[in-house]
Amino acid sequence: MEDLDRHNEINKHINAVGTFFDVFHVVANHNLLGELKSSSISYLLSEMGERLEAIKKLNNETYEKLQDLKRTAGISN
Repeated sequence: MEDLDRHNEINKHINAVGTFFDVFHVVANHNLLGELKSSSISYLLSEMGERLEAIKKLNNETYEKLQDLKRTAGISN
């Protein structure tokens, strides 16, 4: 995956997680948690878990790529 594509993919997932927390904050502030079905909450939490896992995977790929570049360039920590 190219650097720009990886960056865009990470941003997409971060924005989705941010939107989730914004909505969750509004729902909580208006005491609407009781109005949500547990299945809806479970779905949202599993969706956010998948987004976070994707962010972690992309972050690890980026880290590994940077480490390979450092090794190739002969840079040590």
